[in-house]
Amino acid sequence: MDLQQYQQDILSDDFYIRNRAKLMLEAYNKWWDISRFQYPVQAIRFNSDLTILGMGGEVVVDYSLNTKKRYPAENLFVAGYCSEVTCYIPSLRILKEGGYEPDQA
Repeated sequence: MDLQQYQQDILSDDFYIRNRAKLMLEAYNKWWDISRFQYPVQAIRFNSDLTILGMGGEVVVDYSLNTKKRYPAENLFVAGYCSEVTCYIPSLRILKEGGYEPDQA
């Protein structure tokens, strides 16, 4: 989204769209780089028995499926909502599908 869209969204009847626009406009006014943010990911391995991958935010199942595909020999558990919940974390597939979560959350 661009600055003009947030300026329009601030007038929305939808509380969530209006609130997001307010936060984004505040970030613009503070000159924050909203195109990037630090994203926490932790891995904990219990010998060779189990590895837990903790990801921040509300992640979609694609991250678990892709990680397990990349590391098939691992007994791997992927968990979202770890460390912090900054936002919804869609995969490229979900972004292409569109809808409320990837477009507005």
